[in-house]
Amino acid sequence: MARELSIGDMVSLPRLNGSSAVALAEQLLTTADAEKGSGLPIFIERPRVRLETSTMALKNELQPQEEADSGAKVAADRKMDNSWRSFSEWLGAMAGMPDGSVADLDKARTLNGILFGEGLSFIVLSFREEWTQSETRLKAISDGGYEPVIDSLGGTPFLMNVKSAHNHYGEAIGIKAPLKADDNPEIREHLSKLTAAMKAYVVKTVAYADPEEPGSDALSEALLVPLTQWKDTPSRPKSAADAPASE
Repeated sequence: MARELSIGDMVSLPRLNGSSAVALAEQLLTTADAEKGSGLPIFIERPRVRLETSTMALKNELQPQEEADSGAKVAADRKMDNSWRSFSEWLGAMAGMPDGSVADLDKARTLNGILFGEGLSFIVLSFREEWTQSETRLKAISDGGYEPVIDSLGGTPFLMNVKSAHNHYGEAIGIKAPLKADDNPEIREHLSKLTAAMKAYVVKTVAYADPEEPGSDALSEALLVPLTQWKDTPSRPKSAADAPASE
C-alpha cells in the first residue's frame, strides 16, 4: 500500500520553542511584507494569512516569567550597539591596512563586507529585528570559518564582547527568556498550529518557484531567507513552551 505524504512529512523545521517559533514566524511575515509590492501571488498569500493568524494566537498565549522592564531592555540594547560598533571599528581598521601588511588581510576585508557592507544600520532596528540581524551576522562568522581569522588578527576580545552582549540582549527582550508555561495545553496547541501553518507556507512558497514563471524563483528564495538563515534553539527545554515543536 502506497504511503500517504503530508505537509509535515515534506518540511523539516529547525528546533523551535514557543518564543523562537514566534520570532521565526515574524521574520517570515516581515520579509513577505517587504516583498509584496503590488501583492503576493494568491498561492502564497493564503498560507501567509494563516501563518499570520497562528502567530498572533501563540503570541497572545505566551507570557514571560519575568518581563524585563524597559530600562533593562534599553541598557541591553545599548550594550549590544556598543559591542557591534567596537567590533566594526576594529575590523574596519584591519581591513584598511596596506596590502601585504598583515596575514589574512583579504579574508578580513571579505568579512568586513559581509558584516558591515551596509554599515551599522541594523543596530537602530526594533529590538527583535536587531537581535535577528545580530544572530545572522554571528552565524555568518561561524559558518564561514572566520573565527580563526579574527583570532589571528587579535580580534577575539571584540568578538567575545559581541557574543556576550548578544546573549544578554536576547534574554532581556524575551527571545531567550524562559516562558511561563508549565505544561500549558493552550500553548502546546497554538505552537502546534503555528508550526503546521509555517510548514504549509514553506511548501507553498517552494512550490511556487517555476522556471517558466519569470521572477518566481527569486521571490520564492527571498521569502524563505529568514528560514535558511535561522539558527536552531538550544535543547533541554525548561517548560512546555520551551519544548521543541519539531526537529
